[in-house]
Amino acid sequence: MTKFQSNWTSEGEFRLYDPTLGYAHQFSDEKEISAIPGFDIWPGNLDPRKVKMRILTLGGSTTDYREGCRWAKFLADTLTERGHSVMVFNGGCGGYNSHQELQKLYRDSPALMPTHVISLSGINDFVGWSVAKHPMINPYQADIGFYLLNHASAFDAITLGLPNPMKAHEYWLRNGRTMRFIAEDLGANYLQVIQPTLGSSPYEMNAQEREWLDAEGSNYLSDLTVFYHKVRSAMKEARHSHLFDLSALFVDERDLYTDSRHTNDRGNQMIAEAIATEVLQRFPLSE
Repeated sequence: MTKFQSNWTSEGEFRLYDPTLGYAHQFSDEKEISAIPGFDIWPGNLDPRKVKMRILTLGGSTTDYREGCRWAKFLADTLTERGHSVMVFNGGCGGYNSHQELQKLYRDSPALMPTHVISLSGINDFVGWSVAKHPMINPYQADIGFYLLNHASAFDAITLGLPNPMKAHEYWLRNGRTMRFIAEDLGANYLQVIQPTLGSSPYEMNAQEREWLDAEGSNYLSDLTVFYHKVRSAMKEARHSHLFDLSALFVDERDLYTDSRHTNDRGNQMIAEAIATEVLQRFPLSE
């Protein structure tokens, strides 16, 4: 059993309580977004029953349109420009790691019936964006739980389950395999994208980007290198054939990051175009 002081204030973007995931985005007032609870949708004026490609995108803040990471929106635009009938249901949400992605896919995909499921993630699992020894629970979820505990008298304590001894790359890969099973069980194609991030591959950093990376701490880069090496090595196994490595996408580019892991619009456009090309090559559409 665990007790600690909650930092949750229910301020900011995540004002929609979700008993399974802890929190989610609520409706947006932005004209560019058509939304249902927990999802942003592009284009929002189509009948999904008449669309050939219904793409469910998952991830943390690097997939979250409202955090400025617009690759899912750009993916919808890119595929439409290439002549395809497409709708993107973006479930990316700041703070989610691969477990929240897994839970969201398992719960919500039967209602959406996607033809493709695409996860872009890795960094939230690597940086330990979870409660220590409990990788299924991210800090926002824990804060909400303890906030409720501290402001109600129905319970005496909270349990987060048994400690999990798995390493970050093992956990991320296992969740990806499980998501693939769920997607394919619904008849959908599945792609788990190894995301680019500062330090994941050779990249000419500007002074600000170098400062952001240095601020992550002395062991960050070496630990990041191990995580990405383990994940790339797993691509040799048939059970990980759903992996798509974009970690070196920005090798010949400059000035693409807004902090140590989030990219600007140009970087997000590159991610969208690379994913669009891979999806069409890997999963050819029938006439």
